[in-house]
Amino acid sequence: MSLRLRLSIGLTLVLYWVALTSCGGDAGAATPADASSGSPTATPVRTETPTNELTNEDNHGASGSPKNVVQVVNKSSKKLRMKANVQLNRIKGDSVTPLNAAVAVGQDCTGCQTFAVALQIDLYQQGAHVVSPENYAIALNLACTSCVTVAHAIQYAIPVTDPENDADESQHQGDAKALLKQMEKELDAIAKTDGITPDQAESRIEAVLAQFRMLANTMLEDMKRADVTDSPSPSPLPSVSPTGVPASGAPASPAPPSATPSSEPSPTPSATASP
Repeated sequence: MSLRLRLSIGLTLVLYWVALTSCGGDAGAATPADASSGSPTATPVRTETPTNELTNEDNHGASGSPKNVVQVVNKSSKKLRMKANVQLNRIKGDSVTPLNAAVAVGQDCTGCQTFAVALQIDLYQQGAHVVSPENYAIALNLACTSCVTVAHAIQYAIPVTDPENDADESQHQGDAKALLKQMEKELDAIAKTDGITPDQAESRIEAVLAQFRMLANTMLEDMKRADVTDSPSPSPLPSVSPTGVPASGAPASPAPPSATPSSEPSPTPSATASP
């Protein structure tokens, strides 16, 4: 199945899931909806439960297809809800097809703000024959007024001599671990910041990524932002593969050159010879 088709199916499933939850209660809102009629642009406040549901995984001997999918739905007016997952995979197999996705949905609320972050680092065995990482983000506002929804997916696919050897810093293991630790620390700090907005949180995450430009050629990044009522983001396109990592699926054929219509010379009246 092509990556484009998989992403299209994934988006359809998200919309279907959101539609189902709207009929039978709140699937994941941190608190009941705020019934007060405040200004739609009011600064969001922290919910009673932690705004940041952060988990951190270090998967030794991970299978060739680990998945890191972060989904968050916010139905609480004038509230910020954030969910994040940070994952490190050490893949020793010959097939490397990890999936990393962030899905954020603002639904049936006014002035709600939603933020999903998925960070996945894949240390894989150098020389693996199949390397096709997939990374995408989806941000949707459904029946929302003045809502801001941000989804940010960051994936690193790093070929190394030995994925289990943290001491081999020349192969970026040390940098990857440092990035993981720094991002976890920043996400925790963001969750403790009262009144922070998704855009401010996004700025702080980008600042952390900027500290690790040495890994940039192994990074896939997709960020979607929705701030218009009932205006879902378009289906995400496949991310461009980092240098040295082949993209999934068959290479796209070059577009045929556009045909230029041949211009017929306008008929010229034939000259009549003088007698």
